[in-house]
Amino acid sequence: MSENSINIEEIRRAAEDGDSLALYKLGLCCLSGDGVEQDEVKGIRCIKEAAEAGVPDARKWLKRHRKQRRKNDESDGRKTGSGAFLYSPIYWWMWVIMTVIAAIVLIKCKW
Repeated sequence: MSENSINIEEIRRAAEDGDSLALYKLGLCCLSGDGVEQDEVKGIRCIKEAAEAGVPDARKWLKRHRKQRRKNDESDGRKTGSGAFLYSPIYWWMWVIMTVIAAIVLIKCKW
């Protein structure tokens, strides 16, 4: 067994035992595929849990990741942020339908 795989096993055990820093390191290993099978979803989940547990480096990593993702979305022409839903076609159609319903109700009530 190589020295690298021993470290990964130690990190994995420590993470399972509740060590938040080890969980962050395991997340980074999952993202890079270093000593474990590469799994982006698992890596981000581990880093997110570590950030929630108070690991400063995990919080910084998540902040950079979100900022980069937002930047990538904007460069692809996608709207991001809390108002992103407002730009979706579904929202537009919901607005049209609600407006028509309101107009029908007002006409029926003779306002």
